[in-house]
Amino acid sequence: MEMSKIVAVIGQMNVDLIYKDINRFPNEGEEVFATDFKIELGGGPMVIPIMLNRLGIPVKLGTYFGDDFQSRIASDLLNDIRFHYVETLQTRKKHPVVVTCVITTEAERSFVCYNEGADELDCGPETIYEFYKSSSICFCPQDLSVARKLKEEGKILVFDVGWTDDLSFQKIGEHLKVCDYFTPNEKEAEKLTDTHDPLAMLDRLEAYTKTPIVKLGRRGCIAKLNSKYIHVPGLTFKTIDPTGAGDNFLTGLIYGLYHELPLVDCIRYGNIMGGLCTEVLGCFRWDLNLQMIEDYWKQCPRAREVTHFEL
Repeated sequence: MEMSKIVAVIGQMNVDLIYKDINRFPNEGEEVFATDFKIELGGGPMVIPIMLNRLGIPVKLGTYFGDDFQSRIASDLLNDIRFHYVETLQTRKKHPVVVTCVITTEAERSFVCYNEGADELDCGPETIYEFYKSSSICFCPQDLSVARKLKEEGKILVFDVGWTDDLSFQKIGEHLKVCDYFTPNEKEAEKLTDTHDPLAMLDRLEAYTKTPIVKLGRRGCIAKLNSKYIHVPGLTFKTIDPTGAGDNFLTGLIYGLYHELPLVDCIRYGNIMGGLCTEVLGCFRWDLNLQMIEDYWKQCPRAREVTHFEL
């Protein structure tokens, strides 16, 4: 079987209703006004192929649409950005698109979401395998039998999680053993590993995944490579909205993996793309281009080995 140099991702479509800069969160029964508003594609795995496509990397997105209004909005937003690398997957859900109300103040943000929970398990393992089989880098499937088969065929599997109250190794440990790269943020890593020590986080993650990486926000990332603890510092950005930074970090990491760069350089690209998206409202930096990324690349601080690291 021939494997194409392509990045393939399956995930739900997300639509965000963004209310920017209210002066306070309303109490029950009260009304407040925002200074700005936009309807935008939201975050999640779908960020990866959309943004990689803007950087010239071949991609495809597997997702779900229904006959409802939310699905029409999501489809229109994809058409508006001329993203046509989409394969519609089967789902039993009537409302498969996630809709999120994002409310921001100067200091904080809050979310109200609706998600009926469409996922690839609705499609069956054969469909998921057929979608991924010609790719070289793919999002780790939920079905472990498919993930293991793709891994045996030499594909690079990238795994990500969102915060849940029951996040644990018991819940995701088998997926971590299959995937090549897992990049939790520090809050997720603390929850998984039950420690506040970043180096101990990496040690405990290493028992499940061979290349543990923990995102530290503005401070960059820390990783364990060849038994060494490596800090890859972040850069300075004019942050106005951190929504989507983790998804864009993963996009940058995959950009480096696609070009077969050393892992530290892949993490640098992750830091750049994760930071750039925080300078705009929403999850997408629509003016992103290769020159912008390379200009920031020249400013990247050097990575360094550490023996201790304080959050």
